[in-house]
Amino acid sequence: MSVKTVNQLKSLFKNGDKPNQQAFYDFMDSYRHVNDKIAGTDLNDELYNIISSMPPANAYNQLLAMVQTKATPADIVAAITAAGGSTLAPLSGGKVPVVYLPDSLGADAYMDQTFTTNIAVGGIAAGTVISSGTRLNTIVRNLLTTVYNPDITAPAFTLSHNATPYRKIDSTVNVLLTFNFDRGNVQSGWSNTSQGARAGDATGYTFMNADNVAYSGQPQAGNQYTVNNYTVLQGLNVFKSKVAYVAGIQPLNSNGDSFGSPLAAGESPVQSTSFEGVYPLLGTTAAITTATEQTLVSMLTATGIELNLVAESGGNKQTFWIPAVWLAARSLKSVQYFNTVSNTYDGANKAGDFLASDATVGGVSYKRYVNQTSDRGALKIRLAF
Repeated sequence: MSVKTVNQLKSLFKNGDKPNQQAFYDFMDSYRHVNDKIAGTDLNDELYNIISSMPPANAYNQLLAMVQTKATPADIVAAITAAGGSTLAPLSGGKVPVVYLPDSLGADAYMDQTFTTNIAVGGIAAGTVISSGTRLNTIVRNLLTTVYNPDITAPAFTLSHNATPYRKIDSTVNVLLTFNFDRGNVQSGWSNTSQGARAGDATGYTFMNADNVAYSGQPQAGNQYTVNNYTVLQGLNVFKSKVAYVAGIQPLNSNGDSFGSPLAAGESPVQSTSFEGVYPLLGTTAAITTATEQTLVSMLTATGIELNLVAESGGNKQTFWIPAVWLAARSLKSVQYFNTVSNTYDGANKAGDFLASDATVGGVSYKRYVNQTSDRGALKIRLAF
């Protein structure tokens, strides 16, 4: 071992229990006699005495000071062995594992003040507030990893029925209502797995009429209800429903920490579904003497309705019928003829070719329109309202 300077010798003994005065003089004397050599056994004995006299709580700190100022790795290993090693940090690959560092330098180290980052470092974005008391291992984890938040899909609610969009007024039908409750989802995008539904389980479904009056036996456990022997009304026939549900799960981020709050127990907004009660248009589309019902269409919104009238014969004229209640709300604006040469409708309004009069068909009031021009062949017409 080479001779050290005075300052280095001072550093050797500045921490913990200091050696006795004679030992210090002996070391200083060895420095002044630079050609003399310190016996290895003497130095080892002295180092052993110093280490052995250290309290367990200070043993590592004082040995660390010796490593920094005096000993070679071989000497330190020998010293640890001589001291028994029970209270000293073992070496691993010539290095001290982090778990053996003092708490102030290890996993329990924390920030003693709050500050805001002004640059992005690793997984920590600029503008992030690091609060006083944040542990060092938390900061390191945030530097090296990104915290991912789950993707949350809110629950959705719809109500449907099994009836066709248009039903004949005064007809009777059994209407099957189905409430569709999509409970939503809490999705862990980082692992492409679902944490569970956003909303909790349904506790009851309530089915109601258009006036928000619940049907008998409501609320109920199932999501379907049949309105039996329902008489179709003119216009929109409305049915309603809602669902009650319990609280959902607590969403978690990629660290397993809570993200936001669970969806509280509650009740969905009232959902509605409907179909329209209508009277059919009639026309001489199958036979010149027969008023044939046409496909049901909306009396509230339909326009541009096409009728394929058959050829006239025997004095029987092309005719169509429009429900009186339809015309009371929406008048007939025009009648256009299809031009088979140009393969499009002519722009002229031919409503004046028809004589309108009142008629009753199957107990329903209609306005009847009869062609007043000369006999003609089959013709496609279009009605605009």
